[in-house]
Amino acid sequence: YVDKWIGPPGIANTIKVCHKKLIAYNCDVIALEQLIIPLIKDQHICLLGDGAMAQNVIMLAKLNHATVSQYSRKLNKWDQRHTDSDVLINATSIGMNASESPVEQILSNTVIDCVIGPTKLIKDAKALGKVCVTGADIYMKQFKQQFYVYTDGRRTANKHKSLAAAKRYINQ
Repeated sequence: YVDKWIGPPGIANTIKVCHKKLIAYNCDVIALEQLIIPLIKDQHICLLGDGAMAQNVIMLAKLNHATVSQYSRKLNKWDQRHTDSDVLINATSIGMNASESPVEQILSNTVIDCVIGPTKLIKDAKALGKVCVTGADIYMKQFKQQFYVYTDGRRTANKHKSLAAAKRYINQ
């Protein structure tokens, strides 16, 4: 049960109690908005995955006149994922092991990998000179948004320490 949604209802990764009411935020979509809108606007996206992050991407794509071809094992379309597109977005857990990638070849000019650590997909994309957004980029924006939510936007002496700690954790 949520009393109020900040943003579109349905997906939340941050809950704040304010005046005995539960307020839900989707800090992931805010981070994605800040990072990927210029990269996906009016583009064709090859989206890997079908979870909450994939749903965030689909919502942003619709708002920015992008087309999406979605591939996942659950949708029984995983074998069709090697397709030409402007943007490849990995919203699966594949690649959390730095030696595996969700694709055998990169057929897009831009690669966005939502996996937080160093990934083979990003390593391969950078080697090919592709434009890249890493999971670390996404989650630093998401952490900053959560910090803003929980502190009511107040700047605190611990803000920089907290964000530095988050960055160290991401880059482990």
